[in-house]
Amino acid sequence: KKEDKKEDKKEEKKDDAEKKETKAKKEDKKEDNKEDKKEDKTEDKKEDKKEDKTLDKKEDKKEDQQEDKKEDKTEDKTEDKEQDKKDDAEKKDTEAKKTDAEKSDKKEEKTQTKDKIPDSVDQQAEAIASIYRGREQTESAAAAASGLAGLSGKEIRELKEQVKELFEWNRAWYPIAPLTYLDAERPNPVKLLGKRMVVWCSNQEDNLWHAALDSCPHRMAPLSIGTLDEGRLRCRYHGWAFNAAGSCVAVPMAQNAKEEARMCGLARACLTTFPVQVKQGLLWIFPYIGPDAAT
Repeated sequence: KKEDKKEDKKEEKKDDAEKKETKAKKEDKKEDNKEDKKEDKTEDKKEDKKEDKTLDKKEDKKEDQQEDKKEDKTEDKTEDKEQDKKDDAEKKDTEAKKTDAEKSDKKEEKTQTKDKIPDSVDQQAEAIASIYRGREQTESAAAAASGLAGLSGKEIRELKEQVKELFEWNRAWYPIAPLTYLDAERPNPVKLLGKRMVVWCSNQEDNLWHAALDSCPHRMAPLSIGTLDEGRLRCRYHGWAFNAAGSCVAVPMAQNAKEEARMCGLARACLTTFPVQVKQGLLWIFPYIGPDAAT
């Protein structure tokens, strides 16, 4: 029995030793696994970092390339714009030179025939009045009426051809109507060379007549359906009033006098007027819009 107990104790010791060894092996395996995992993680991290760096480098390169392309495009655009500006400036210069040359040529031609061409209202009125009085219109009579006396028939015919080429329809006086056909108490609508105009009388005693485009600058209402208020032309739509020179003098919708003065002082609040004369009982209009219209 003692021997058996001894053997049992020995076996138990062996088993305990084996168990301890197995435990130690398991722990060693665990530690090895942990180390392997740590190494794997570190390697993965390193690889991830490398990949991130490579990706960042690629993205940076792409961004740099895109920025370079954009800069190149902007530079090309600016160069193109500058070139276009230069071309436009050169074109404008050439066109201005051409127009100046044409104007100078026209001025020379006009100056050559200015003394021979009748352009005053009195001369034209006299010629038309002679027709109404039933005078015989021979070449010599027409020349005398228009200030061409002393010229031969051939010279008159040549002059007529020159006048046809040089004549500007908007730079001539036109008879609109006899004064007896017009109403001095209200605006009168007329039409000349396709332009709708309004004529009105600001002073019946002095027989002062005026002409302007038949359109209110506020809302384009026809001024010919308006009224006359102490010689001023008043629009029927909103009541804007204009003096003989076409300047706005009253804006009823203005909130105060300061606002009204500001609105009346605007350039776009003025009418487009034309020179007017009364000759031989007729109302004459010079349908040219420009600073030298009166001349």
